[in-house]
Amino acid sequence: MRRSILITLAYILLIFGTSIFSFNISLKNAAVFEGDMPVATQGVFDLSNFEFKDKQFAKVKGEAEFYWNKLLEPIDFLSVEKPKKDGYQNIHGIWNRFEINGNKIGGHGFGTYRLIIKVQKEGNYALKIKEFNSAYKLYVNGEMIVENGHVGKNKESNIPSWKRNEAYFKSKNKQIIIVLQIASFNHRKGGPEDVMLLGKANDVQNYKLQQVGLGYFLLGVFLIMLIYHFILYLYRPKDTLILYFCLFIFVFIFRIINLGEKLIYEIFPNISWFLTIRLEYLSLILALPLFLWIIHTLFTSVIS
Repeated sequence: MRRSILITLAYILLIFGTSIFSFNISLKNAAVFEGDMPVATQGVFDLSNFEFKDKQFAKVKGEAEFYWNKLLEPIDFLSVEKPKKDGYQNIHGIWNRFEINGNKIGGHGFGTYRLIIKVQKEGNYALKIKEFNSAYKLYVNGEMIVENGHVGKNKESNIPSWKRNEAYFKSKNKQIIIVLQIASFNHRKGGPEDVMLLGKANDVQNYKLQQVGLGYFLLGVFLIMLIYHFILYLYRPKDTLILYFCLFIFVFIFRIINLGEKLIYEIFPNISWFLTIRLEYLSLILALPLFLWIIHTLFTSVIS
């Protein structure tokens, strides 16, 4: 029994050690510039004095033009009567506290962001789009590049998605003009919650492949652990510790595929946002009590 306890403790340490290691690898693969980086001001993000080095990304932060309750396309900004903006809103955060005529707009609704990014050199660039709790459609330099879910003007027509995306494009006249439509009716947080990263196209693509590869590696490791311990439990059905550990690994696997690059969309491309968000929250709720129960069982075995 004591040997079984030590082995279980070793596996728990392996799980947390592997998670910390993968997190550190993720940070090293994405060298986000944290120095004297400018932020967007009144709809313009000036990076004309910033040179992108290998594997170096810039956070897209600051004020973008904001058009509430309007789903605008690039052609709308070429008309004689240009759309009237409702102000400037941070493009790297939720819009819940944005005020129009003294009233906060809340989390539900739709709107359009517009941002002009000035770059130092012409070239192939890309945006790494992380977690938005909504549906969105991204235009760059007049072309629709990415659509995530389906952007609608009401809850019935709107289809959210948590899928991570990359947008690849070329600069034009050393500018990148972003028009971002977002609709949020299913989550309390509206708007682009997570910061977008801008970098060279090759670097963004390589980062994506590295993160997906790392995710599949971790998934494979824990699937092997799960299968091994489940078979072990079949031979030793009275050892409830093994069963709890199997359940803990099973829950942890759902954490893996719902975090990072969200491999759940790679494995199940047509899975709904409603199911993915419930699986993520459920795995978070179940992981802690299972872990505590394993520790309780371990110490009970030692004392007895």
